[in-house]
Amino acid sequence: PLFMQVRDVLNTNCVSCHNNSQSEGGMNWTVDCNVVNFKDRIKARAVDANPSAMPPTGQISLSDRQKITNWINAGGRFTD
Repeated sequence: PLFMQVRDVLNTNCVSCHNNSQSEGGMNWTVDCNVVNFKDRIKARAVDANPSAMPPTGQISLSDRQKITNWINAGGRFTD
């Protein structure tokens, strides 16, 4: 359930730029393996705004940032 919540957050906020035809920064968040493999990068940009907040339109909601944090704290895997 935690992974699916994070995937929904990415689909809503990030996939418009990070997808199969346009993978900004080389990241394609439509691929589940990329989400898991680059969880630290997702946390750094979407949660910690380091080095800058993502998406560029402004930081995602606190509740969405918490979903990412909860998932990473649980191990950042496909399954909880």
